[in-house]
Amino acid sequence: VLATAQYSHNFPREVPWAGWRNDPAMSGGGGLMGMGVHALDLLRFVLGQEAKEIMAFCDPDPAEGRVDWNVTCLLRFENGSSAYAASCLHLPHSKNDLVVYGSKLRMEARGTIGMPWQGDLSVTRGNDTTHTSFPCQNPVFDLYVRLVEDFNRSIQQDSAPLATGRDGLALVQLADAIIRSARERKAVGVSASGSV
Repeated sequence: VLATAQYSHNFPREVPWAGWRNDPAMSGGGGLMGMGVHALDLLRFVLGQEAKEIMAFCDPDPAEGRVDWNVTCLLRFENGSSAYAASCLHLPHSKNDLVVYGSKLRMEARGTIGMPWQGDLSVTRGNDTTHTSFPCQNPVFDLYVRLVEDFNRSIQQDSAPLATGRDGLALVQLADAIIRSARERKAVGVSASGSV
């Protein structure tokens, strides 16, 4: 029915990004391309749907020719479910979480969005809540190990990796729609040709 996802950092405002990172023509964006796409990709994966309509706000405004520091957006997916996603470069104590409200339960993945392989999952159905933790010896290193193992497995077994080129294309189209919505100050459609 509804999902929320947030992935932000607290980079110091006093140290402006320089070079290619601060040039939208080269970087594609700031908070959105650097972090926000991961929250968006997670929404696509968990909901098993593509977004079809976006309403987004960026600060600074993309029309100013600078990279975005703060991006918030509302998304409507193919099955009618809605989502809220946010990404910010300067957000202290961000809760980089995913919350999904279904028709019969609520799922919360707390502290799971980001580079470290960590976090907790809780599922609430009626009056019952189950909690699951995923202990990991090396939370940063193990994420990359799993990515390389999946890539190697796809080559050895001549199969598609878990994250495909179509997923990447769908994210670029989604990010483009977000920037377009913020620039035009209206809801826009997403031309998605990826698949989940």
